[in-house]
Amino acid sequence: VPCTWAESGPSDSTAIGGVDVHVHILVQKGRGDRQGPPPRGKPGDGRRPGRGNSAGMENKDSDSGYEEAGRHLVKKMAENGVAKVLLMPPPMTSENAVPGTTDQLFGLARRYPKQVFVAAGGDVLNPMIQEIDAENVTPQVRKRFEKTAEDLVGRGIKAFGEMTALHFSFNDKHVYEEVSPDHPLFLLLADLAAKHDIPIDLHMEAVQNKMPFP
Repeated sequence: VPCTWAESGPSDSTAIGGVDVHVHILVQKGRGDRQGPPPRGKPGDGRRPGRGNSAGMENKDSDSGYEEAGRHLVKKMAENGVAKVLLMPPPMTSENAVPGTTDQLFGLARRYPKQVFVAAGGDVLNPMIQEIDAENVTPQVRKRFEKTAEDLVGRGIKAFGEMTALHFSFNDKHVYEEVSPDHPLFLLLADLAAKHDIPIDLHMEAVQNKMPFP
């Protein structure tokens, strides 16, 4: 997909071919095979169909953990001839979002300013899209969403991400997310991305045929 490279910024209209090499670095025990939504909650327990529930998920990240990951990342980039990378939070919900994630990523970008760049929104914008039904998107909600997005742009993000319309769950702490791609907040985000000439990183599941869910 043609894109303006991160270091050039919106003022440079030169388009180059972009390749998304999408990598997760995870530490986990075991791996489930659940690809559908979690069990529906009982009435009144606060759980909504089609939303991930990851209460009790432990945050094992720390400042030193990010620093170590950054050193390892830059080392591997050099070994494999990778010049630049975009780091971004995965698509989260309010139940598994980790406060400060984007700040940690910006810390790495400051440490490696010519190699590491930041995309953001997966931990603050995506939860709003996943959890606010389309009919409940009021002018106040739109204003709050837009302010959050503009604040990220002001900090120098190079893309909005990672967002999702469909995200399968593969273990008990891996949330299932599903929302219509034409959700009003997705449409607003598209307008904001066009306004600032930055892309949206959208996670999707390429489901070729109809498939049963557990």
